[in-house]
Amino acid sequence: MKTYNFANILLLLLIVITFDSCISTRRVKDGEYLLEKNKIVLDGKSTYDTEPEKYLKQKPNQRFLWFYPFYLHLYNMAEENPEESLELYVQKNYKTINVLEKIFSRKAVEGLKEGYLSKQYWFKEVGEEPVIVNEKKVKTSSSQLNQFYKNKGYFNSTISDTVKYMVDKADVSYFIDLGNAYIIDTIEYDINSDLIRGLFEQEKNNSFIVKGKQYNQNDFFKEQKRLTYQFRNSGIFDFQNRYISFVADTNIAGPNVNIKMIISDKPKETKSGIIYVPYTKYFINKVNIHTDFTFDNKYEPIKDSVKFDDYYFLSKEKNRYTPNMLTDAILLKSGDLYKDDNKVITNRLLTGLGVFRIIDIKVRKDLKDENNNGIITDIFLTPQKRNTTKFEIEGTNSNMLGVGLASNFSFTNRNTFGGTEIFTISLNGMVGNQKEAVDVSNSVFNAYQYGLQANLTFPRFLLPFDTRKYAPKDMSPRTVISGSMNKQLNIGLSKNSSNASIIYSWNESETKQHNIQLYNLQYIKYLNSQFDYFNTNPTEKNNIIKAQEKFIELNPEYADEDNGYELYKIMLTDVEFSKEPEYIPFVNSIERFSRLTQDYLISSSSYTFIYNSQRKDKKKSFLYFRGKAEIAGTMFSILDKFNALPVNNSLDSSKTVLGLPFAQFAKFDLDFRKYWRLNSTDKIAFRLFTGFTLPFGNSSTIPFERSYFSGGVSDVRAWNPYDLGPADVRYYPFDYSYDKLKITTSLEYRIKVFKQFDIALFADAGNIWDINGEDETVNFRFSKFYKQMGVGVGYGLRYDFNFFIFRFDFAFKAYDPSKTPNLRWVLMKQSFFNPVVNFAVGYPF
Repeated sequence: MKTYNFANILLLLLIVITFDSCISTRRVKDGEYLLEKNKIVLDGKSTYDTEPEKYLKQKPNQRFLWFYPFYLHLYNMAEENPEESLELYVQKNYKTINVLEKIFSRKAVEGLKEGYLSKQYWFKEVGEEPVIVNEKKVKTSSSQLNQFYKNKGYFNSTISDTVKYMVDKADVSYFIDLGNAYIIDTIEYDINSDLIRGLFEQEKNNSFIVKGKQYNQNDFFKEQKRLTYQFRNSGIFDFQNRYISFVADTNIAGPNVNIKMIISDKPKETKSGIIYVPYTKYFINKVNIHTDFTFDNKYEPIKDSVKFDDYYFLSKEKNRYTPNMLTDAILLKSGDLYKDDNKVITNRLLTGLGVFRIIDIKVRKDLKDENNNGIITDIFLTPQKRNTTKFEIEGTNSNMLGVGLASNFSFTNRNTFGGTEIFTISLNGMVGNQKEAVDVSNSVFNAYQYGLQANLTFPRFLLPFDTRKYAPKDMSPRTVISGSMNKQLNIGLSKNSSNASIIYSWNESETKQHNIQLYNLQYIKYLNSQFDYFNTNPTEKNNIIKAQEKFIELNPEYADEDNGYELYKIMLTDVEFSKEPEYIPFVNSIERFSRLTQDYLISSSSYTFIYNSQRKDKKKSFLYFRGKAEIAGTMFSILDKFNALPVNNSLDSSKTVLGLPFAQFAKFDLDFRKYWRLNSTDKIAFRLFTGFTLPFGNSSTIPFERSYFSGGVSDVRAWNPYDLGPADVRYYPFDYSYDKLKITTSLEYRIKVFKQFDIALFADAGNIWDINGEDETVNFRFSKFYKQMGVGVGYGLRYDFNFFIFRFDFAFKAYDPSKTPNLRWVLMKQSFFNPVVNFAVGYPF
């Protein structure tokens, strides 16, 4: 195996840096200088704050991995004048061109020309022109940078700039003497309106303008926004932030400033000019709901009008919606004080129903209102198509089916019962290739899955009592009733499964979501015989063959018996055979087969909490957290206490329901993710996942579906699924590695190269462990678990098709816990041309 040492890597970096120096200045003309670096120095100290850099008119070309100007090099690969270069080439090589036209055709040669020009234009479009130092822009940058600090209260700041010229390149430095920061000394308020003054005093303590605080112009913009929000949510629907202004007076002793806040009366245009009138609190007089509005029918007359609970339903055709179901999503109500928040939340709730394509809410004064403080709200709803079908096909890479294809055909009916319910039924199928399987046929695909799924979503809680006190309608409460039937034909692990559940979900806020799975019933029936299973798991098959041979050697009378589970039962209870070395591997394989292919009924309930700050501001760094707790088997356990359930006649003697053992366990998952946006193109993503499952009562083990494994396309990518762990065992005697506890962490540096093409550098670490198991070597221990984490590194290529992302990740083992302690660091001992390749749709996290 080829190895790479540190000296080779240093040599490669030296070559790259030398190449960078040569190609970077290819388009720099004589007398011009490529901007290499900007430097901002505050009071003699360099600052690395990215905020002031926004005010510089020129920035160095973008750099990949902080040192390589990739986009500049792309641009420099193009000819400066491609049409002229092509014309000169044609003139010099006209004989060759004529020969090519005779051999092929003129059209083919023209195609070559177009291809050449397209490539040149692509280099220029995707690449980045060299940033040439412009002294006028340097002065403009100085002026804007100085103003930036003055806006922060450094009114006496001064700035100077210098340009350090080198061969074809230059560095620009900005030196700023900040001086003393000005502090707010006094605050004066000029508010003529008694209504506005009263509202202002109510929340004065929340003001961003505070005595003793450093002057910052951004605080004044924030205060404008805060007050406008407050007033518009207090009934003053026509208040605008431009009615608020500030005057700063620095003509006092010391670095102090006096602030005067002015909130003018409402300006109104008249024939004789602008006059100022008092503010008024407005109340909603009427709410009109246009249930089938479109641009094409907006001038057609209303044909159906229904009044319900002070709401007016207006339709061009017959109204299809049950009024009280639709008004559950509307917070604007006749007689209420107008609030901007209620308008925003109503728009969000109506959008969340999933039955309307466009929602437009307009507010206007009621000209017939005698008190001159009434408004009319018009809610224009443009419905989506009631019935839609969709067909999808995509490439997949799943843990059990390997690389393959998946398709889905779905039918959706909106407003099923007239209360904006949504019914969806879908047929799905998947084919894959389990490369681990020993082989059976020459077929490209040797594993299959297909199924039927149906969901019915209600925009409210389906419960026999009023839940509005706990989850009001602005929290978007909903109920989802779902059911599914699936058949999976894997090599060695085929099964039928059915699932039925009822879920209640609501959004506590923009960032917080709750889900309660009140009940979930899952039926799992495995289809494989022991022959199917052992024939496709080489390690365990070998254990069985050796054990059978040894047992028959000791007991020749069983030589004519068909190999099967009945024979295995006899072998398990044979005292003499239990003394043989082949016995323990045989027992382990049989127990594992029993566990992997155990039929189950899983009756469970769960609670999930999700926090996602991205919903609030997608442009900034954000945090994601998901916690889930699940408890299974409680209902059947209670039933067993009142009426004893039958006992399973297999080896574990567990209680059964409908002939199947019911699972009893508790499971807890925590998924933490943090995303940092470094700039417009680069992002760092971090994930930490941990979870554990504890069997109790009727279960001594965990169902395979609820166990944890490590490795795979969205896990520790340097290992294939089920290949890593448990713990640091050197020779795991089975072909599938899974257990009760899992820890996984990943770090990715994601870089946008082109508009739709991204690359990533990543590192993953993780493993699985048992909890209080009989085999001490695989049990989790705080004192050594960090030494048992498998570590992988690699790079990824991603292409964004807008509606999904194709991802290729190439991973290498860096630290392998299955090796002896002094040989675990393996990164530099493997070929970098033989990575573990992961293909998937979507990001790993």
